[in-house]
Amino acid sequence: MTYGWSMVRSLCAAAVIFGLCGKTMAQDANSVEPLKVIESVSVSGNQTATAAQVLAKTRVRVGDYFVASVAAEDAKRIAELDAVDYAYYNTQIVGEKVQLTYVVVEKLPVRAVQFEGNKEYSGNKLKKKLDFKRGDFLSRFMVEQGKDSLYKFYRGKGFAFVEITTDDAQMSKGIVKYIVKEGPRVKVKAVVFRGNKEQ
Repeated sequence: MTYGWSMVRSLCAAAVIFGLCGKTMAQDANSVEPLKVIESVSVSGNQTATAAQVLAKTRVRVGDYFVASVAAEDAKRIAELDAVDYAYYNTQIVGEKVQLTYVVVEKLPVRAVQFEGNKEYSGNKLKKKLDFKRGDFLSRFMVEQGKDSLYKFYRGKGFAFVEITTDDAQMSKGIVKYIVKEGPRVKVKAVVFRGNKEQ
């Protein structure tokens, strides 16, 4: 069988490309690091949540091969705990093994609820209008809901111009502080109808 010169050149080019690809694939296969065994699994940063509660959310165990995606999924599950704001993991290679640590960042507890500027109503009375108390986990949404409840209470008592703000600096310490500017109390003295005619 006789091959044309163009076919010979094509076959040679294909052989060269295949050889290069095969060499590259072999290099890539050799460059992949072997999986390392997990030597220890620990927890840090937890104060309210116990280590047992945190580790109950994880799938990895001592003796397993370390896989980053599995550890990342574990961190997401740890963040589902009520006391946890978010979590992540750290690793340390010791010899040929991995020491795995899950780092937990917990939510702040409400350490105190305070009021400033309230004259008509005591702090204890205003606290009863809130859906949270000291010891609950602090969240901005919860604080804003409390502000709405206070607005509703004051306006229902005739304080149409009341203004309520929060102290963000204190909130970062776990102290929820509402600053109240009550304003004048509006009273209805009379109701007058104009333009009405007897039928």
